[in-house]
Amino acid sequence: MILVLGSYDPKTERILSKLKDDIPSRLMIQNDNILVFLLRDIDIYLVDYTVDDKDKKVTLIAEKYVDKTTILTVNEQNILNSEDVPLNSSPLDQQIAQYTTARYSNAKINKLPILEKLKQLAHGVSLTFLIREEELTRGGEYIELAYLLGTATLQPSAVYFMKKEGFDLSEMGWEISAYYGVNFRPYMDEKTLCNETTRLIKYFISKHQ
Repeated sequence: MILVLGSYDPKTERILSKLKDDIPSRLMIQNDNILVFLLRDIDIYLVDYTVDDKDKKVTLIAEKYVDKTTILTVNEQNILNSEDVPLNSSPLDQQIAQYTTARYSNAKINKLPILEKLKQLAHGVSLTFLIREEELTRGGEYIELAYLLGTATLQPSAVYFMKKEGFDLSEMGWEISAYYGVNFRPYMDEKTLCNETTRLIKYFISKHQ
């Protein structure tokens, strides 16, 4: 599981979406399944239920697409099930409630707010990439990264700060990178970025097989 952080200005958003599509296709020959997540596309629900009078828990990761929602059922770091649910006119939370009550007894559902969602998602990822494509953006990705590093949810060695060449990094960016000791990688263009992220993921997989 790979987490990609970045601004959602039009240019960066296009690049983030391209990475999400390209990375798994480039790594199809690997034995591992590669899942790439963008925070914008994800909602997370904690589900408490009972089986034979015993309390159980699962996490549902709902990834939104144009015409469907993919629901991953996760227990700790293991993916138990993946199912596509076609979109309909009902709100997503209502669809998730229907999906959950149809499968679990006495289910209680808790949708996570954004910071808890980010933290929960980051707990299960192997690598995190922060993409800085433009100089003049709001920098919300810095806040997300600092939160995850500050709460020790992410290990700095598994975080890569990818910055496009041609402009200086903000003082906040340099401070976060230096203070936590995250990996810093410059890139020239989209092709270089995609090649480098793919290479880093391949290297990670080879070290952990």
